[in-house]
Amino acid sequence: ASSLLDAVHADRRADEQAGRPWPVWDGELYLELHRGTLTTQAELKRLNRLCETTLRAAEMLCAAEDDTAAHTELHALWRRLLVLQFHDILPGSSIREVNEQAEAEYRSVLAAAEHIRDERLGPEHRPTTSTGTLTVFNAASEPASGIVDTQGDLVFVRDVPACAIHEAQPEQPDAVVLRGTTIENDLIRAEIDRDGRLASLVLLATGRDVCAAGSPAHRLRLYEDRPHMWDAWDIDPDYELTERPIEPAVGVVSHQDSPLRAAITASFRIGNASSAEVRYTLDAASPCLVIDTRIDWRESHRLLRVDYPTSVRSQHATFEVQGGVTERPTHRNTPWDRARFEVPVQRWMDLSEHGAGLAVLNTSKYGASCWGSTFGLSLLRAPTHPDPQADRGAHSIRTALLPHAGDRHASRVSHHAELLNTPLRAATASPRRLVPEFEIVGGSARCELTAFKRGTRRPDRRIARFVET
Repeated sequence: ASSLLDAVHADRRADEQAGRPWPVWDGELYLELHRGTLTTQAELKRLNRLCETTLRAAEMLCAAEDDTAAHTELHALWRRLLVLQFHDILPGSSIREVNEQAEAEYRSVLAAAEHIRDERLGPEHRPTTSTGTLTVFNAASEPASGIVDTQGDLVFVRDVPACAIHEAQPEQPDAVVLRGTTIENDLIRAEIDRDGRLASLVLLATGRDVCAAGSPAHRLRLYEDRPHMWDAWDIDPDYELTERPIEPAVGVVSHQDSPLRAAITASFRIGNASSAEVRYTLDAASPCLVIDTRIDWRESHRLLRVDYPTSVRSQHATFEVQGGVTERPTHRNTPWDRARFEVPVQRWMDLSEHGAGLAVLNTSKYGASCWGSTFGLSLLRAPTHPDPQADRGAHSIRTALLPHAGDRHASRVSHHAELLNTPLRAATASPRRLVPEFEIVGGSARCELTAFKRGTRRPDRRIARFVET
């Protein structure tokens, strides 16, 4: 492969020297095929995301230690994870035996990474009675504030330094207010309708409701899913014509166990034998409404998606992709636009107009859409070939909605997506910076630290990998 690449570069240099420059493509190279691989085998994809974030945190904690055994184990764990990312494993297009083995291997890698991380954090603990402080681990790339769960007790801490174990002073922000099926903190207000869907999401600073009038958000939608050629691989363009109705919620319950958190839970029956429980949670001082969807999936050849109709108008939506972002049209003007009915996404997607916007964050989903003013996420599929049991069983899916007034940069969409995937954790280890302090110079750019680890060839050195998001 390297000799072939060298030959290609040599040909290009010769053509450029002869005044024959090669054409350049600027933008996304979108494959109009195999869109289903972004969703099939959802549990493998969830475990893959967890393994990636947990290994990164474990490496960060070990980077300051001269522990050759731990670094050797981490290196081996990464190699095992990379094998699982191979075609056809992570795309979900393998036979049943492969998927069973892959899930067991993912869980083994995750357990080993969690053990390395937790050994260095120590057991979780409550705030000490003498000082009232709480030691918190923040693996995110920026200072973070939020709720920490300490053995069942909720504690709010503010401005925990990035990439650090920090001794924080718990605070008491304004309590979350629960009125019937409306929850509100000092930043946002969310109203759940009697059918169990999000009827309204208001940014209190501006009074703007980012939900579309008359079209509730987090609306579960069920479709027939019978691709003409490749069962586990494809979603066909005409799937939208095959929608099957989902009945309104069979129950909507409000609950608040702490002034720092309130939730509303709705239960649904889906399709022939499936069910779902949707829990809307709002924390004190949080700009995000977190939505946990637990599904018992018993369908065959069905596609389950969730829609978020918004009141935001823009011709382009922004999607996080690996190592950056890409903008995609929200219209279907051309055949090329219409072909992109299902597109890849990493941790977030955003739709913004002047003065208002909404970002949809996730912890395990990769197939998405944005048509007009409506976001969509594909949650589950149910192919029968080559795995007759693909995706059947229990699933836990976390998403979050972040309404904002500025653009995605000013509203720190990328930061909140990182924090959703790497939440604050309580610890008993000694407070310390895990990574030397760094400053981003040159305007409003945000850099994310995607790796901080011991050098492979030079163990006395450290490798820091940054991505400008």
